[in-house]
Amino acid sequence: MKKTISIILVCLFVLALVGVVTCPDKEAHQTAIKEELGDAVNESMNENLKIGNSKFEQGLAMMGSALASSLIGGVLDGNLKVNNYFVFSTGELSYMGKNKMVSVGLLGHIFVFFEADDIKDYMKLDK
Repeated sequence: MKKTISIILVCLFVLALVGVVTCPDKEAHQTAIKEELGDAVNESMNENLKIGNSKFEQGLAMMGSALASSLIGGVLDGNLKVNNYFVFSTGELSYMGKNKMVSVGLLGHIFVFFEADDIKDYMKLDK
């Protein structure tokens, strides 16, 4: 009985230690959120602006993507707060005085809580 309890406690300790060592930081949250938002912006631009296959149109799309990426990075720098709970971390975005949890980091991976489709719906040009 004592042996089983000691094995369980050692396993829990090892899991907690792994969680602490692999807990993602603010930079990891920013990167994951930026990738998700960047994908949404690129897809929305291609769909709404009817970007074709010509080199000129593709070049404009690349410039737009670069501009959007830098804007997203700037917004995340000032508005993303990461709470570190040792074993996991959460990312909260502040927008108009409200905080919303948008990501959770666990075991070195970031889980983002919004989909590119949700962002694309907000970015419709005909609204």
